[in-house]
Amino acid sequence: MNTNEALERFLVQFEADGRSAHTIGQYRRHIVLLARWLAKERGDVGVDAITHEDLARFLASPDARQRADGTAKKAGSANALRTSLRVFFRYAHEAGYASTNPARLIRRAICGRPPPRGLSDAEAQRLMDVLIVAQGPEARRDHLLYDLMLGSGIRLS
Repeated sequence: MNTNEALERFLVQFEADGRSAHTIGQYRRHIVLLARWLAKERGDVGVDAITHEDLARFLASPDARQRADGTAKKAGSANALRTSLRVFFRYAHEAGYASTNPARLIRRAICGRPPPRGLSDAEAQRLMDVLIVAQGPEARRDHLLYDLMLGSGIRLS
């Protein structure tokens, strides 16, 4: 069975499982991207002929690593592609279209936490304007704490 036939059957199963149109579209785009890359690299091969080395070469290729405008994909987008491959090939294996699951070795990319984002000057001023007119001991405490943090660069974690 070729990749496009397996993809159509996979998407019908996803639709039957109640997946959203957005999710189905994303899986379609990712598997079609792989199928195009495979056609360019190896010709039209069946799902059973795809190896984990093929998937590794695909994931290392510019087709998988770059967006349409040539810039690098973010780790989250790379992980979505990897997940699509893992789910598709698990389905193909369990449905009997492939004798093995070539995506069993695919791991998710490591995503670091985004750097902390500080308040802009306008946001800090708005915060202080609200705290300065507040009444009561808690308001005075909050005003002093935020004034200290904003003035010294201390941040919450």
